[in-house]
Amino acid sequence: MSPSLPRNFGLILPFALALACSSKEPTAKSTSSASPDAAPQTAAADPKALLDDYLAQTPAEAPRLSTEITGTPGALPDTDISRCQKTGWSYFECAQVFPDQGREWVRWECAHGDPPQHRAILCSRLAEYLHQGIGGPRQPELASALFDRQCQPDEANYYGSCFVAARVLMFDDPDRALEFARRGCSSETESPGGCSSLLPRLEAGLKSRKVIVEQVEGLAGVTVGSECAVWLWPTTPGSCGARLACGDLVLYGSEESSVPCKEDGTGGEDMTTAKDGDPAFRLEEGAVSLRDDDEGTLGAFSFEGRVE
Repeated sequence: MSPSLPRNFGLILPFALALACSSKEPTAKSTSSASPDAAPQTAAADPKALLDDYLAQTPAEAPRLSTEITGTPGALPDTDISRCQKTGWSYFECAQVFPDQGREWVRWECAHGDPPQHRAILCSRLAEYLHQGIGGPRQPELASALFDRQCQPDEANYYGSCFVAARVLMFDDPDRALEFARRGCSSETESPGGCSSLLPRLEAGLKSRKVIVEQVEGLAGVTVGSECAVWLWPTTPGSCGARLACGDLVLYGSEESSVPCKEDGTGGEDMTTAKDGDPAFRLEEGAVSLRDDDEGTLGAFSFEGRVE
């Protein structure tokens, strides 16, 4: 389960083992001359041209990463820059504790990394960071162009890149996610194992339900009367995936989240981040509630909404 970041990128992506042997080591302080979220300096409107400029502006020298915590401290006690860098930020906790450094590093790897398989994996991760706004502002146009570039038959890690694009886009653009999933899941031998659940879910249609906020504390930008969305979908008998989002702010869940549920489409659990790593979530008939303690990514908050 995951508070606001996809957990399968949070534990280890199926392709992450290829990254563990990286010999690149961090040093003490970031001295990169270009910010990892700097916008491309170009008048071109074409997303592909924007992406080309964005990667071309990435310094050739590997960034020297700061060891300062730029995210949520304590997500994993033994999380350190060296571990995150060697595994290409494949661990969920790395993106929570060091999101800024992760964005800088995966951008450099996407622009200059080697071999091609390694670079392709990190390019997909960069697209995910750009789409979700991890370690910097959301840049969905760049993310979209990068997903399109990586999900091509002549690219290294073709099936894996298409799968990642489908996974990341499944809530924001399910139709496009389905196109990516069909490509990424078209091989009996090379497609990721997650295809067995992702593709059928997208083919069946992943629909949200409108939520009107009735009570909220501790969430900046979320107000009483505002509109959010909730998803609950069956995964295995007695278990469902769940997600609740208010605009770009994901309060709960990802495509890998799991909560106990019933056949009537209700479900949830009552453990906050300190107990199981994500907020407490409950969806009843006509109502949804969410709460977390101060160890969560969003800090302590409570939320109640009416499901329409």
